[in-house]
Amino acid sequence: MTGPITLAQVAAKTGLLELACSRCERYSRLSVEKLIDDYGAGMGLAELQDKLAKGCPKLEGGRYADRCGAHFPQLSKNVLAKLEELAKSRAGGLILGTFLYFAYGSNMLTRRLAERTPSAVAVGAAFITGYRLTFDKVSTDGSGKCDIEAAGPDDRAWGVLFRIANSEEAALDDAEGLGYGYRKGQAQVHTVTPVSRQNAVAYFATQKSAALLPYHWYKAMVIAGAVEHGLPPDWIERLRDVASKQDMKDSRRKNREAILAGTS
Repeated sequence: MTGPITLAQVAAKTGLLELACSRCERYSRLSVEKLIDDYGAGMGLAELQDKLAKGCPKLEGGRYADRCGAHFPQLSKNVLAKLEELAKSRAGGLILGTFLYFAYGSNMLTRRLAERTPSAVAVGAAFITGYRLTFDKVSTDGSGKCDIEAAGPDDRAWGVLFRIANSEEAALDDAEGLGYGYRKGQAQVHTVTPVSRQNAVAYFATQKSAALLPYHWYKAMVIAGAVEHGLPPDWIERLRDVASKQDMKDSRRKNREAILAGTS
């Protein structure tokens, strides 16, 4: 059985969601980011449609032909079919030509990851046990980036599970810096909705320094991704408590801040 098409999956394809009604002149263009803030990344489109149409006198009752015709016109049958297929990953379904990726740093932010791997679709919030999150991976820009390092059996590190096309795996390797501070491995990831365990690609730091701090923009991306995908509030608070520093390279900082704001 496939799961519902969610806002997280729509966010990987478009930033604006059109809402129209076939029974009246109602039409609006809604920010997917704002919808996620209001309803959560896991909100299914069918339930969202009912919530957005709330207050319409034709939503319930009366003849079927006269009932509210609220729908999302830009999501053609082909797009919906593709999203339905991708939604199988929420139930652990196999989709040929794709792989699972566990993101725990800035790549949790969908629009950040989409710049690198446009096919990426979020499966949902997930965690890995026996590891803890650090910000001490040595980066070429002089800051600290995220890592998950081996810890005690009661430790866990939260992140987001994505499904990505095999054709984009090399691009992900390049973006992660495979061979230049990160190695690639397999991790057993626990998903929350539905509850399951799946093997996924993850990247682990090979060069670390406890003296490093992340840049403000990097930390903000990590937090934004955690909020977008509904990670636990106490985890998000832990991220907020991480010390960070200003990036003194204006061009890089402005570029990353534009990505964070969704204006790049």
